[in-house]
This record gives sequence, C-alpha cells and structure tokens, in this order.
Amino acid sequence: MNTILTLPDGTAVGTGLQTPASLSTAFPLYEDAGPMLTDAQIADAAKSGAMRGKGRFGDDWVGNQRDKGSCNGWAGAKSLQRARVRRGLPRVNLSGAYLYSLINGGSDNGSMLDAGMAAIQSRGIATEETVPWDRIYPSLYDRAKADAEASKNKGFECYAVRSRQALFSALAVGFDCVVAVHADNGFMALDSDGVAGGGNGPGNHAVLCDGLYWSARRGRPVGDGVNSWGLSYGDRGRMGLDWNAHFAPTTQYHVFYAIRSTTDGGDSPPAAT
Repeated sequence: MNTILTLPDGTAVGTGLQTPASLSTAFPLYEDAGPMLTDAQIADAAKSGAMRGKGRFGDDWVGNQRDKGSCNGWAGAKSLQRARVRRGLPRVNLSGAYLYSLINGGSDNGSMLDAGMAAIQSRGIATEETVPWDRIYPSLYDRAKADAEASKNKGFECYAVRSRQALFSALAVGFDCVVAVHADNGFMALDSDGVAGGGNGPGNHAVLCDGLYWSARRGRPVGDGVNSWGLSYGDRGRMGLDWNAHFAPTTQYHVFYAIRSTTDGGDSPPAAT
C-alpha cells in the first residue's frame, strides 16, 4: 500500500512497496552467478571511496515520486538509468512512473520488487519526457510512443540478491541494486555518518543503492542509498543504509535485485540535457 509520510519541510511523500506472498523468484541468484568478494575486499572498496555513487551521480539524478506509491518504479528506473551510463551510453532520464504503470495493477497501491525486475528486462522503461511523474497508468500517456522507447532501454544481467555478502559484493563491483527499507519517522533523520534511522517493519519502501562507503561509527560498509523524495530528504536525497538496521529485517520479506548492464533495441532516445 501507499503509506504517506511527511518530510521535515512539510512535503507529503509516498512509499508503495507491497510484500510478496513468498520469496520464490525466477531470476538467477547473484550468490550463484555474480562476483562474490571477501569481507576484506568489500571493506577495501568501501574505504577507498572509489565505489561511492554520490561522487558520480549528483543532485539531478535524484528522482521524486511525490505522493504516488511509485517508489519501486523510481528505484528501478534510476538504477537502469545509471547502468546505461556505466556502460558508456549517453544519459537518458528514465521514467519511474512508466515502470510503475506496468506493475501496479491499475491502482495506486504500490507494487512488488520482483515485478519491477521482470518488467525492466521484458518491457524496458520509457523516458520521463514521455511519461512524467504523475502519469502512473497507461491511459494517461501515449502508450505506443512510450512502449517503443521502453524497448530500447531494457535491463540485462539482473540478479536476485538474498544475502549481505551478495549485496555488498555487487555494490563493490559496480552493480546498482534495488532494495527494500521500512520508512517511518525514524527514517527521516541521518546520523553523523549520513546513515538513516532504521525503520521497524517488514519493508514498505523501495530505494536504490548506487555504491557503498565505510561507516566509521559502525566499523562496517553501508550502502550509498538514493531515495525518490527529491532533494529535501536526507543528504540532498541520499542516505546511508546499514545491513543490520535496514536490510536484515526487510530481506526476510523481499527479494532484492542487482542490475549491471542494459540491452538496446535500436537507436536510443535523445540524450538528456
């Protein structure tokens, strides 16, 4: 469901992550197919600062779902947007509303992570120009144009992520990961290491991690998280995410996923300016 929360500046924002009936998935596990690193290798990557997303993807990469329940769409779209650029392609601003429109069942009550991963690979994602933030149903946009754009922006080499070692290994080698957190009032505040408060629940909100960094306060790596509530939230839309506080509870209910690359079905849409 779409639980509405209020940012410190008074802005109302949505969540929208649904809990699946089971943790079964048709997608390959990162633990079986992806590069798995040791704790020491992950720590070295986190401490180096080289794998922090914040240094590469600035303010204009932060999405804003506003009061819609489209968090999963935004997390997936902005992950794929980053994966394109990591591959050496021009930046194209991809639409979280479009991805959400494919998986929300015709109502603004949220969606499930696994459905987003499936749609990214089978359907792809249209641009924000064609499908703005509030066009969350296919009837609200030019479907033929959007679907044609989406076919040129699909995810490839996507894996289900089920463990701490897999998540931080993926982030350390350049995957973008879509994860579940539980957003509540505590999640609104960041500590001295930029890490958000951990929510007490099974996971009501999808966000992405585009890297990792070292938390001196905790003595361990944390995910370099990106929210979809605009720049008013956290550190200009960003927050650190800790396995113990954020992911150990939610991974019991949700299958996270990692995206490393993209496929193209022809000429891509014009690059973003």
